[in-house]
Order: sequence, then structure tokens, then C-alpha cells
Amino acid sequence: MLQRIKASKAKITADKIEKPKKIRQTGEHHAYGFAASKDVVIEVQKEYEGTGGDFKRPSKGTKIIGDHAEISARSVKGPYDEDKRRSVVVGGNVIARIRSKGVKK
Repeated sequence: MLQRIKASKAKITADKIEKPKKIRQTGEHHAYGFAASKDVVIEVQKEYEGTGGDFKRPSKGTKIIGDHAEISARSVKGPYDEDKRRSVVVGGNVIARIRSKGVKK
């Protein structure tokens, strides 16, 4: 199932994370876009402003697990190496499209 989520801040962990490239996210704002693959976990660290947490805008602490994800965000910190895996912390209008295996709260 392809799932699209929005968040203010999230941590992405995967076996492979591409180098972020500068893209245009909206008509006025630039962002960074990249893909993550092989056992992807997106952990929402801060939910999107003004929402109570739902399927498209999950609440803080929600983990979405999938095989592949395409992510865009205003800021990207990383990638970092963690136990033979890669991780990045993204913030500012985070949009992720993930082939989802499920959601853990």
C-alpha cells in the first residue's frame, strides 16, 4: 500500500539512503528530496502543526515501516551511520511517500 504522510519533523532509518538533492517543494519554497530503500522506518518526531494525528498526518512517536520511500523536507541532517544502517533527521514540511508494510504506535 502506498501511503503519503506529512509531519514537521521525522527520523528516517533505512539500509540505503540517497544523497539529498535540492528540489522545489512548493511554488515558493525549496527543499531537499531523496529516496530511502530496504527496510525503511519513518518515525514521526513532531506532528504536523494544527493536527491531532490521523492517517495522513500521524502523531508524534508513530512509526511507519516499508520497503521504499521518497522524502522531501526543508532541512536534512545526516545521513548518519547507525548499526550498519543509515539514518537522517528531516524537518520543515516533511512529505513522505512510502510503500507501507504497516504502522506502529
